[in-house]
Amino acid sequence: MRLVTYTAAVISLSAALGAGAASATDLVNQDEIDYTLTLTDDAGSHDVEIASATEILDACEGCTITLEGIDPIMASAHDVVVIIDGAFSIQE
Repeated sequence: MRLVTYTAAVISLSAALGAGAASATDLVNQDEIDYTLTLTDDAGSHDVEIASATEILDACEGCTITLEGIDPIMASAHDVVVIIDGAFSIQE
């Protein structure tokens, strides 16, 4: 009985910790050129350099991403924003 209770407590704690884990927007540049992106959220805006064929994990916790010359994209905290052929796409 004690083993069952202990096991249930461990499983519940693991689920609670996993559910509370923060997730953030990732950026992936599949192009062969570097880009400077502007990330804007409630705290303000800042520029981020992303080199060709690289990714930036946890770039923001949901933000608007701007690249000069194309329309901005609004990304949620669970999105992966991919740059390919100079355009944005979102992988959820």
